[in-house]
This record gives sequence, C-alpha cells and structure tokens, in this order.
Amino acid sequence: VSTQSTGLLEEAVKEEEEEEEAAPVVLTPKEEAEAKKLEGTEFFKSSSYDRAISCYQDAIDLFPVDCDVEKSHCYQNMAAASEKLNRLDDVIKYCTAALKLNQKYIKAIHRRACAHEKLKNLGMIYIQKQEYKEALECFERALELVKTEGEAAHVSALHIGLKCQWEVCTEYGVKPVSINDLQGFGDMTPS
Repeated sequence: VSTQSTGLLEEAVKEEEEEEEAAPVVLTPKEEAEAKKLEGTEFFKSSSYDRAISCYQDAIDLFPVDCDVEKSHCYQNMAAASEKLNRLDDVIKYCTAALKLNQKYIKAIHRRACAHEKLKNLGMIYIQKQEYKEALECFERALELVKTEGEAAHVSALHIGLKCQWEVCTEYGVKPVSINDLQGFGDMTPS
C-alpha cells in the first residue's frame, strides 16, 4: 500500500470523525422529557422551586402518551416543589393529577393527605386566633379540593359548624365564641 493511499484513508477517516462530532445529537421525545425532568430536579435541589415546576411541566408535555408513570412522577415532583412554597392547593392538585395516571402511587397519596391535613389545621389555627373569615375561606378551599367521602365529611362538619356560628354572630352582632371562652363552661361545682 502506498503512502499516498494511506494518507488519503487517514484523511477520509479524520473528515468522517469531524462530521460526526459536528452533527447535533438528536434525542427522542422521551429522552428530551427525561432531560427536562433532571433539569427540574437540579432546580429543586437548588431551591428554585418555581423553575423546577416549570421544567417538570415541560417534561410532562414532552413525554409520549404511553409514559403515564413518568408523567405521574413529574406531577408528584411538582407537588413537592409546591409544598416547599406553601401552596397547599397546588400540592393537592398535582398529587391528584399524579394519581389519575398512577392510582397506586404511595408518595402522591401520602403527600396529598398531608396537604389536606395542613389545610384543615390552618383553618383550625384561624379559629383559635378568632380569625373566622380566614378559617371559613380555608375550609371552603379544602372542601373544593377533597376527593374522598371521608375527607369531605370531616372538613364539611368543621366548615358547617364555623359557618353557622359566624352567621349567627354576624346577625346578632356578638363576638364568636372561641375554645378559650368555653373553659369552665358547664362546671357545676358549687361556689
């Protein structure tokens, strides 16, 4: 083999390698979605929760139709980021979306239940602080978001009781009774 043909061969190989390096890497839609999901996770780790939510939403939009489990993970991650931002309504909304795609997703079930409990507790805190209007709004939001009969019954009972008390107090122009006001009420020991 002549040195001239060896040089031409080496030159052709070198050109081919350069073309391969210059060619853009084409990702499948699923690979693009996974890359966006990873980007969201990096934003989450750096406490950039809104940016993480945006990346997870982009990932959901990019995942092919048959990727329900992957999409449910993105929704649950959006719920986790929303939880860090104290957006309980969004936590519940995203967990519900995750569960529509993956009904047995324990993390989403647990996170949604915790968010419901926090929302209910927030309403109770408002009651204790005698901020009844805020408590009513909190229970109303919770009622809009509950998905099971058990959750609805519990929150509904709190909501109805508070609403009745609020309406009666407003109608008669009296101060609502707090838990502290009831201490000693019904104590029948003689003085």
